[in-house]
Amino acid sequence: MSSETPASQADRAIRAQVLIVDDETEHAEVMAEALRKPGHVCTIVNGLEPARDELLHGAFDVVVTDLLMPGGTGLDLLKHIEARDSDLPVIIVTADQSVQAAAEAVREHAFDYLTKPVDLKQLRAVVASALG
Repeated sequence: MSSETPASQADRAIRAQVLIVDDETEHAEVMAEALRKPGHVCTIVNGLEPARDELLHGAFDVVVTDLLMPGGTGLDLLKHIEARDSDLPVIIVTADQSVQAAAEAVREHAFDYLTKPVDLKQLRAVVASALG
């Protein structure tokens, strides 16, 4: 018989491996800290190629990526992920608040689209939703 309560089992179940891709180190750290509070494990990289490398060597449950970064875009990363693992949810984060950018992210099958500065409570909620 398990000594865990239903609440502690639910808390344990939402913990995930999160890949954060953002060339703004301070912004990436703030997002990672917000996601670590509920117990997620975060890996931070600063561009498209390091993200692709991490995806080859690590197992992630969700990806949070900036739209604009060195070596390509978050949409390039999304297409790369779609080709390899279409079940991996990708959340696009950007300072671009245009409807066109959001529409393109959704058209490319992003799980969601958040604008900077990111509301950390909303980020945690979107990641939780992506984890199902």
